[in-house]
Amino acid sequence: MHLNSALISSFLLASVSLAGRPRSQRQNLVQKPANTSSDGVVYNNGFAGLVWPLDNGTFYSVNGTVTIPKVSGPTNASATIAVGIDGTVCPGSSAILQAGVDAIVTSSGIDYKAWFESDSYTDIDNNLMISASDHIQLTVQAWDEHSGFAVIKNLNTGQQASRQLQSSEPLCRQKVYCGVETMWTADTMFPFPSFDAVTFTDAVATSTSGQPYGPQGAMIYDIELNGTVMTSVTCLADYSVTIKYV
Repeated sequence: MHLNSALISSFLLASVSLAGRPRSQRQNLVQKPANTSSDGVVYNNGFAGLVWPLDNGTFYSVNGTVTIPKVSGPTNASATIAVGIDGTVCPGSSAILQAGVDAIVTSSGIDYKAWFESDSYTDIDNNLMISASDHIQLTVQAWDEHSGFAVIKNLNTGQQASRQLQSSEPLCRQKVYCGVETMWTADTMFPFPSFDAVTFTDAVATSTSGQPYGPQGAMIYDIELNGTVMTSVTCLADYSVTIKYV
């Protein structure tokens, strides 16, 4: 459920090339009617995790450290782990800053790729090696209405990748998120793989004044596909949240 950019056309063929990446479906979080249950959980077809919604101009950054899960499914089954700021929440704007790790099932195994994105920019980092069970720290900052910074660090290896991000449209800085997302090309969703439980530790959003916001103040979103709930999100002690495939 986030707004990720174009995978090269050969990804759509039976033999998959991983030089680019498809868009996620984060736009569904705000563009399509939400199915909110009596317990306050929002069900949608693109995103499972936490969303912090506050006033315009509130947020400066979002951070989370996650253990990369093992995934399984048919070839091309894809999901992404992401943190980000905004994304089609600003009136008349698709401004977004985000970063994460794709997990894509290929004929030879699972391919994990670090990526960065704004509304006008997408980049895969092929130099940052990521494997299942690695501890990855994700951080996205919005410096002002049009620029920010993102860092993806592999705590197991000490390697990291970073990008300065530019948004062509103005950011609202009113929503931040962390979680697991489905991946799409146009209106077609790639198969959603099963995955080991994904736990974000130090899952925290920070305001422009430095105030931290933990999971207890966030909205919970779960993925529901064709009437079947696919995930279960649980807020844990301190600044932790777990996303389980069910």
